[in-house]
Amino acid sequence: MGLKETALVQSFTGIKLVKNNFLNRMGLQVARTYGARWLYNLRPSPVDLSIKNHLQQLRSDGMVVMENFFSPTDFEALKTECLSILANNESRLNTRMHGPTEYSIAVLKEFQDAKQDYIRKFYADPRLYALMQAAEKTKFKMENAHRAIERVRQGKETTQGDPETELHSDIFFHTHKAWLYLTDVTPKDAPLVYVKGSHRLTGKQARHIYKHSCNPKTPSRRVTPDELKAMGWNEMALECKQNTLVVANVCGYHRRSVGQPGGERISLHCSIRLQPFAFWMNG
Repeated sequence: MGLKETALVQSFTGIKLVKNNFLNRMGLQVARTYGARWLYNLRPSPVDLSIKNHLQQLRSDGMVVMENFFSPTDFEALKTECLSILANNESRLNTRMHGPTEYSIAVLKEFQDAKQDYIRKFYADPRLYALMQAAEKTKFKMENAHRAIERVRQGKETTQGDPETELHSDIFFHTHKAWLYLTDVTPKDAPLVYVKGSHRLTGKQARHIYKHSCNPKTPSRRVTPDELKAMGWNEMALECKQNTLVVANVCGYHRRSVGQPGGERISLHCSIRLQPFAFWMNG
C-alpha cells in the first residue's frame, strides 16, 4: 500500500492529523472535520430528562458545570478513597513533568487491590453516564472509558514552560472529558480554561484548521491570541468548589492556566474518544 493510500485509510480514523502534506494542502483535514461533524449531527440522540438542561448547556457552550454533584457524606467517602490511593501508591503513579507542572494519574484499572466502592458509585452514576452518552450520541461501556485520579501540582518556574498552558484543540471531532473535583480549584491551582462556543465549527475556524494542517508544529492545533481575538471569543477559567462536576467538549479551545508554586488540584476523571467515522462499531 502506497503512502497516499495509507493516508487515505488513516483519514477515516480518529488520528489527529494525517501526515501527508499533499492531501492536507488539498483540504483533507478540513474535509475530515466537516465530515465528522456531519455524521455526528445525523446520529439519533435520545436524552434522559434528568440531564436535559445540562446537555443543552453542554451543546451550546461546549462545557457544563454541575455543583454539589454528590451528597456531602458520599463525597467525603469518595474523596477519602481517592486520596488513599494517591498517598499509598506514589511509586505506582504515572507521573510526567510539564515544565513546572507535575501531572500524576492513577489509572483505576491498575488499582483493583484498593478500596473503590464510592469510586465505582461515581462511574455508575446514571447522571454521568446519561450525560456522556447523550453528548457522544452513542452507547458505550463505562468500563471502556479512560478512568483515573488526576493530580496537578505547581512547582517553581523553570526555563521550560508547560505546553498545556497553550490554548489548543485536542481533536477535530466532538469528544468529551469529565472531571469531578475533589479539592477546591483557585487561580493558584492552575484551573482549566475554556473558550465557550469554540466547539462549533465556523468558516473562520476552518481556515485556521487548513493553515495548521499545511504546516503543523504539533498534532493538536495550537490557537494563537490573534485567532482568538479575530473570533471575538473570551477565555473562562473554571474556578470551582470541591464536589463540582465539569464536562467539556475538548475539540473546543482550552488550556491549563498558569498556576502558582504550591498549587494543587485533584480530580476523578473520565474521558471517552470514539471513532468519528465508525460510530456504529462503538459501544
